[in-house]
Amino acid sequence: MDTLEIGKIIAQRRQELALTQQEVANNASVSRRTLKQNVSPSDTTAGYVLRELAKDSHAWRIDWFGATTYAERYRRSSQPLIDVQISQVPEGITDFHEFFGRRKSQWPNTRRLRLPVGFLPMLKIGDIWRDGKRCESPDYEIATFAELETTRDVCTLIKAGLPDEATGQYFLPLDIHPYHVKFTQSYCLHIEHSDGSIVIPCTELLRFYFGSTSTLVSRLFDAPFKQENFWIDHQMDGTGSAKIHLASGMSGRSATDIGRITFSKTGRQAAELVGNSCIAATARGESAYVKAMFPFSGKTNLSASGIWLPFNGKERGVFLVFRLRSCSHRFPFSRLHYTSECVQARSTKTTAGAAWPAPDASPAFSRQRRDSKLLSDREPDKSKQPRKLDLASEEMQFPDLARKPVSRVDSEVTPTIRLSQQGMSIINSSSVGCEGSMATIQPIELSVADAGTLTSNITTSFPHVVIFYQVLQYLAKQPGFLSVDVVRLSPRQRHDHLSMMPRIVDEDGELLDACVIAQPAPGEPSKVSTRNRHISVARAQELHRTCYLLIPEPDDKESFSLHAIMDCSRGIRTTDDLLGAIALHFSTPSSWNAALQLNEGVTSAKFVTNESRDSAAEKIADELWAKMDRFIHAGSR
Repeated sequence: MDTLEIGKIIAQRRQELALTQQEVANNASVSRRTLKQNVSPSDTTAGYVLRELAKDSHAWRIDWFGATTYAERYRRSSQPLIDVQISQVPEGITDFHEFFGRRKSQWPNTRRLRLPVGFLPMLKIGDIWRDGKRCESPDYEIATFAELETTRDVCTLIKAGLPDEATGQYFLPLDIHPYHVKFTQSYCLHIEHSDGSIVIPCTELLRFYFGSTSTLVSRLFDAPFKQENFWIDHQMDGTGSAKIHLASGMSGRSATDIGRITFSKTGRQAAELVGNSCIAATARGESAYVKAMFPFSGKTNLSASGIWLPFNGKERGVFLVFRLRSCSHRFPFSRLHYTSECVQARSTKTTAGAAWPAPDASPAFSRQRRDSKLLSDREPDKSKQPRKLDLASEEMQFPDLARKPVSRVDSEVTPTIRLSQQGMSIINSSSVGCEGSMATIQPIELSVADAGTLTSNITTSFPHVVIFYQVLQYLAKQPGFLSVDVVRLSPRQRHDHLSMMPRIVDEDGELLDACVIAQPAPGEPSKVSTRNRHISVARAQELHRTCYLLIPEPDDKESFSLHAIMDCSRGIRTTDDLLGAIALHFSTPSSWNAALQLNEGVTSAKFVTNESRDSAAEKIADELWAKMDRFIHAGSR
């Protein structure tokens, strides 16, 4: 294609500025924008500086993404790096057409950066950066493709620099779009459409559909795909209402993306493809260009910004996507509840007697000057708490989420108790009372229950809770008890009467069966899954001793049981002490109704009902109370 033909193409495109309203209403509607398209003021990245793009005062355009490398782990051990090409933007440019159709001698100066893949959510092809900040985000041409098919019949992976096998023509001609010339082996997704072909760089698919957080993106590159890196547990009922427990360190901002991966087979395949494609190429000794696909199959309304390129005799034959704007395909759930664990910052104090100083690891965010913060490509400091950058978008990326409730449910901190011959260690513990000097100990609440307010008419889906309150009624009526309290083992639990059983493990790491409930796996009744067992805990105080009552949640085959821990020495003072006593009680073999010596002045016993599970709660509580009452009075003699 010579200069004259390129000039004609540019002239024709400039005439297209006079598009009629009817043409805009077509399935592939196009609007035009110039470079004077500022970044959304709500985008908090405006307060940060990307160091690699702050080397000079020139404006630089994000052109293309290249290969991923896992070799430079001395720089970033936690995630691989990806090549990013940027080109210098001439001063005074006002029309995006001036970027394209240049003679080779006029191609701009380019630089290649190598940045952590975690930066992908904030880097979009076509954006303009100056002084390390994104200053402009041109729309170029906007195209909307209605009822776009995304099945494998019409979607294929192609290499950016290779010609079409059928026609021998290039989807991305270098004489118009030279910005991929150094990465001709990079992958794009090609979609056939009645209005012309669509070509989407795979890195843009990854950014748009999985770029909600840098943590999600970086973990996708950690192949092979491991479910526990993204979520710990999930379930969905017949109405499509889904629950998901996110993995440690995973932000709730990625809940919907992870929900699509979790509850959609195609979404899972798309997520696995990211890291697997890079690892497979590396194993073959090839450059690791990431592959990507739509995380769903079916029709969607897709809006994107980019440019139209000539192909096969059509001036508007290929739409090259720079930035995806919105996608209407439905998410695989009707509503989503998620829990997200908080990552605790580690202490930065130097350990006494340390032989070597800590290595120099620059934090992810460090101040460069008062009004900006430096984004570094070095390993972040593990002692620092992660900060959040809001990558705001003016358009609604996924309209389907506007009508689907997505909410966070605080997860309860379930302490883990490790038993060994050397003693016992408790992780994620709490203490009764006010905050002390130890930051790892958190205060918990005691919900005071008096005889006037206790009732067995509790609205709950846990039958053992009804029995629990019935037993507390009997306790509250005893003249010798000064107070009856419902104990909260975690300050974050939603209900006073519903704690989580601590996870009790031995020195081999085996989890005690009493800590979990077996149940059919969601959607697979033939398989069995487990979850943490609930337990209801109360404290009854006498003048010289304290009795702790525990009623664990039974599974479908177990009878209701009541467990009592009698403290005659005031040895149980904190929640740690109580958790330790609970661990010893449930891990030590003993007979029903028999007293078990846990420690000096601390004994326990367990009682089981002979009544069937269908019996009235009051009848079951009567029997359990009668057995426990004998244990209490025996201890007072």
